[in-house]
Amino acid sequence: MQYPSEIKDFLKGRGSSLGVYKSGPGTLAFLASGMLASGSSVVVIVPGAPELARLKSLFSLLLSPEDDPRAEAPWRALPTYPPGMPTLSAWASRYAFLNFATATSRPRLCLLTVDNLLPKWPPRQVIEESSIELAAGEDMSRELLLEQAALWGYRRQPMVESPGEVAVRGDVLDIFAPGYASPLRFEFFGDTIEYIRTFDPATQRSQAELPRMRLLPVASVVFTDASRAAARELWESMAVTGELRREAKAVLENKLETGDGTIWPGLFYEKPASLTEHLPKDAVYMLFDASRLRSRLEEVEYGWKQFLEVEAAQRGFGWPGPRLCWPGGMARKMWLAGRQVLFEDLVLGHGKHGPDMPEKAVERFTDLFWKPGEDKRPWSALVSGLRDWAVSRRQVVLSFHGERSRTKFLKMIEHEGISLSTQYHPGSTGLFALVSPLRQGMELTWNRTLILAEDVLRPEGGEESGRAAARPRPG
Repeated sequence: MQYPSEIKDFLKGRGSSLGVYKSGPGTLAFLASGMLASGSSVVVIVPGAPELARLKSLFSLLLSPEDDPRAEAPWRALPTYPPGMPTLSAWASRYAFLNFATATSRPRLCLLTVDNLLPKWPPRQVIEESSIELAAGEDMSRELLLEQAALWGYRRQPMVESPGEVAVRGDVLDIFAPGYASPLRFEFFGDTIEYIRTFDPATQRSQAELPRMRLLPVASVVFTDASRAAARELWESMAVTGELRREAKAVLENKLETGDGTIWPGLFYEKPASLTEHLPKDAVYMLFDASRLRSRLEEVEYGWKQFLEVEAAQRGFGWPGPRLCWPGGMARKMWLAGRQVLFEDLVLGHGKHGPDMPEKAVERFTDLFWKPGEDKRPWSALVSGLRDWAVSRRQVVLSFHGERSRTKFLKMIEHEGISLSTQYHPGSTGLFALVSPLRQGMELTWNRTLILAEDVLRPEGGEESGRAAARPRPG
């Protein structure tokens, strides 16, 4: 990888903080992927959902193990954490992330929005102790599995459709668990798990057979005899001091009695954790649009204040805000937990402490092919461009929305004598055809790299133009 000297020094462990200027999400994704490949864990923090979606697409493109689809990707994204009551679907995603972040010592990449630093989280020990490995062929009582699922917040339904739901029909147990894109079907023979399969909830048809799976909680807190007793003691202490209204305490007590684990962790555990306690200890922190992170955190802090005011007005009693979230000043210090790379704009009067790594957005066909007539002959323009880029560029990465469109393109481009690899590594050179949700493109001039989404390869002008770009012209 052709890095500037400042980046090379940082990769060698020199310096605790580095700025990157005139850059963008593609450069961050390349740099993070390179750090991961060199054996360093990475934590990427972004302001909000749009930046999260863009970088998720890029990491899907650059870090998906296409040579072995069953292999676990070395990265995981944590969705946004807006103010509100805990829900099973949101906490299913969070437990999948927390398990990924804490369950292994191998280098890994954690992508998250800055609003996740404000709320309080379950202690790390709770996460480490709250998982069950289940394998086909092993003995496990269906009733025992159902009981454990109930303790962890799963709700029994006639049919499983959403994360956190479980259903039983005869010797079959269906469950939608964190970390899986589809629900899972356990088929029992007596007290033995005979098969574990993913299935489509709409058609109920099986998809793929799994040799094993990991079951995680979906409720925001994990009930055990000890945790229930500790929570009751905590609430009584808070009620005595006036921190918790008796009406609020009654609502929480009722959740314990009914097995409803949708309780904010900060209001259940006496010593909740910050999110950074779950993240890799030796990670490099990469802050995207760093100058916006502080203001975004202030917006979210104000959002929590407004939410709690509305709750108090509607219920007639309030929840103790300081028990739910960390102070804003403390949350802002959390990204200082490790060495930092700040992707930021150069502000007048502030010193520059890193390299320029220029990146330009490529949003449409004409950003690449602007000469007269090229939009009328899109296939010819693209073929000519690929031949030129194979020589002039270090990497050209084409991203397709699905396997079908990629396969179709590869068959057509083969007739032009152009070959593209379907397996990617940050240190490789050449032309690549990969699959990801990416919708836009970018040019990394510092690295002579083009990343082009399928949408960019088609000229504007509707369906006919799109089809023209997707097939060769005769002659």
